[in-house]
Amino acid sequence: MGLKKQDNARQTLLTIWIVCFFTIIFISRCPLVTVSNSAIIYANSNAVDITNATTTLQQNIIPKIVWQTWKDKEVLSLKNMQRMRQNNPNWTFNLMTDADIIEWFENTTNDEIVQIAYKSYKLINPEIGAARADIWRYAIIWHYGGIYLDVDSEILDFDALYNLANDGKYGVVLSHETYGYPKREFKRKRVIQWCFMARPRHNLFANTIKLIYHTLIWDQPKSGISWDKKMKESGMYDVVKFHTGSVIFGRALDLTVMKDGDDDIRFYGVDFEDLVTFKVAEYIKYKNSTFRNYKALFRLALQ
Repeated sequence: MGLKKQDNARQTLLTIWIVCFFTIIFISRCPLVTVSNSAIIYANSNAVDITNATTTLQQNIIPKIVWQTWKDKEVLSLKNMQRMRQNNPNWTFNLMTDADIIEWFENTTNDEIVQIAYKSYKLINPEIGAARADIWRYAIIWHYGGIYLDVDSEILDFDALYNLANDGKYGVVLSHETYGYPKREFKRKRVIQWCFMARPRHNLFANTIKLIYHTLIWDQPKSGISWDKKMKESGMYDVVKFHTGSVIFGRALDLTVMKDGDDDIRFYGVDFEDLVTFKVAEYIKYKNSTFRNYKALFRLALQ
């Protein structure tokens, strides 16, 4: 009888050991990204200060976080911003101001890719908010993952967009713009970068950040780029588009696909097939002359 009890005890210990062993193996094969956040998270329109908090994200899963940016918090009063928060209570909304972004860059010193993005950010004239916002959106999605969305856009059902990732099958979900590249370049659709969704640490965003920095360094002589006649004629929109916007994002996408393949990248139609509304009426009424009277694209910071 005593021998039987000993055998049962041994069998129980062996079972526990086997379960613990395979649990450790599973955890070690599931990469985790530990990130610290010094921003202010807006969940359902309620500000929650998570300064110095630490969030652990699975690297292969897209988190249900929405990232947006504007110069101040006034845009939170817009109806499209309020509707999204009210209609999607299971999502966390994060609006970062210019000051929040700089603080985040300066505090996120343990991420080499983020610091490369910060170098590019500091090369851009602060008056060119659109270009700086481009750089930040790539960095924040690289670091945390989630959905980036321009403040002038609206998604009524974030879960519908989220389902396009097919429960983790795709690491990035993108869409094409209605309009293509200029005829002198390519006769194909541009890649939307006013809205995209990705898991943390996807190479598309690392490649985009590196390519932007290389382009800025390559294009800018020590004397800086002046506001010349050619730049005036092409317009600030084209300058931003080619240096930090949709054109360079498309180039980085090509580089990523050539290197890593496209198995985990999904394209969903044009303009996300009405899942996302661009340039909502509330924002058009609110918009002011912030983006006028530019003097130069780059700061004379490269010595």
